Amino acid sequence: MLKDVKSNHLIAEHIVSQLATPAAINGTQVDHSLANSASFFINVGAITGTVDAKLQHSPDGTTWTDDDGASGNGTAITQITATGSAQLDIVAPQDRYSRVVATVGGTTAQIAVVSIAGPLRSIYPTDAS
Repeated sequence: MLKDVKSNHLIAEHIVSQLATPAAINGTQVDHSLANSASFFINVGAITGTVDAKLQHSPDGTTWTDDDGASGNGTAITQITATGSAQLDIVAPQDRYSRVVATVGGTTAQIAVVSIAGPLRSIYPTDAS
């Protein structure tokens, strides 16, 4: 069994880098049937406002509930008001799916969210070329 990060973890983009105006942006989901835990990385570039982000979970990928932190997961980031980054960790999934919801306030913010999920429950071979 391969133990390296590339073979044993999934890296995914959940909110494509964008110059966002005030709104809530729902990230795509992590499927915990593939990976036990995940870390979401919220990156903010040029900003003239604020960025908030929180974790949500869902049993079906349709109905979403805010994470309450009872299982040790992060629930929300400290509001970002300048270029920087923050991290939300899921150490014990509350449902099959998790996602980040980012909310831009003020005027605009350059924002992107990526994740690393793992270790994988099954390791898939990668192209050796």
